[in-house]
Amino acid sequence: MQIVIIGSGNVATIFAKQLHSNNNTIVQIIARNPISGKALAEKVNATFVSDYNHINKNADAYIISVQDDSLPIVAQQLENILPQNALVIHTTGSASINVLKKNSSQYGVLYPLQSLRKENTTITNIPLFLDGNTPDALEKIELLAKSISPKIAFANDEQRIKLHIAAVFVSNFPNYLYTLADAFCKEQHIDFSFLLPLMEESVHRLHQFSPKAIQTGPAARGDISTINKHKEILQKEKPELLEVYSFLTEKIVSQL
Repeated sequence: MQIVIIGSGNVATIFAKQLHSNNNTIVQIIARNPISGKALAEKVNATFVSDYNHINKNADAYIISVQDDSLPIVAQQLENILPQNALVIHTTGSASINVLKKNSSQYGVLYPLQSLRKENTTITNIPLFLDGNTPDALEKIELLAKSISPKIAFANDEQRIKLHIAAVFVSNFPNYLYTLADAFCKEQHIDFSFLLPLMEESVHRLHQFSPKAIQTGPAARGDISTINKHKEILQKEKPELLEVYSFLTEKIVSQL
C-alpha cells in the first residue's frame, strides 16, 4: 500500500519502519517536529512536510499517530484535506473510531497494546486491536496490521478503552511503584538492580499462573509483625511512602 504517516513519535516510527520493511511504501511523513519528522522520513525513504495543505492525496491509507489528546484537534484540521475515499486510521486506545468520521468514508483504528519506543530495533508479537467503520475498511486495516505484527484481534470503542484501563494497571501503575522503590533505594544506598531478578520472576510466573495465585509477601501471608516493622521504618525514613504501603497492604489483605 501507499501510506502517509501523520506523526513522528514512538508509535508512528515503529509503524512506519515495520510497514516499510514489509513491502509497503511510506510516501510521506507529516509532523510538527521537523527534526524527528525528517529523521523518520529518511529511514523509510519518504518525503517530509510539516504543512497539512501539502499532504500527498494519492495514498491508499493515512495513519494518524499522535498523542490521544491531540487526535481530535488533528482530525479536525484534516477535514476537507484528505481524499474522501481514502482509508484513514488512528492508533489510540482511548479515542472513539468516530473521531475520524468527517475525514473520510472509510476509517478505523489500529491500536497497539504495547509501550513502544522509537529506539526499539526488534518488534515482535505486538498485540494489535483493529476496528473499521465498514467491512472493506476493516479488511484493509487487517492487511496493514499483518505487516506490523502477527498478533491481531478486533475491538470496538468500548473494548479498547477497557483494554486501555487494564494497561494502565499493569504498566503505568507498577512503573510508578518502581520509581518509588528506586528513590527509596538511592536514599538508603541500596543498588536497585538487585530487585530486577525479582521483578522479572514475577512477570515470568504470569505466563503460567493467574496474578492472584502468585501473590506473595507479608500482606498475602497475614504477617502482621513484618508489616508493622515495615511501617515503623517507613514512618521514620520515608513517611510519604507509608500511605502507599498501607493502602496497598490493606487492599491485598482484603482479598484473602
